Amino acid sequence: MTYYADLTPYTYDRGSWDPEASSRWRGLQLLNIGWLSRSKNYSKGVLSPGAFS
Repeated sequence: MTYYADLTPYTYDRGSWDPEASSRWRGLQLLNIGWLSRSKNYSKGVLSPGAFS
């Protein structure tokens, strides 16, 4: 599986994006979040109830 450290610049598959598909994210830097790998350690635990609200 591909691994990218959290908060590093997103570069995966950027070459196949259609620049006209959406202007919603234009001008914002996209960051990697949650690209995990079995070969890398990562924090585990219980999330607070409001984590996804």
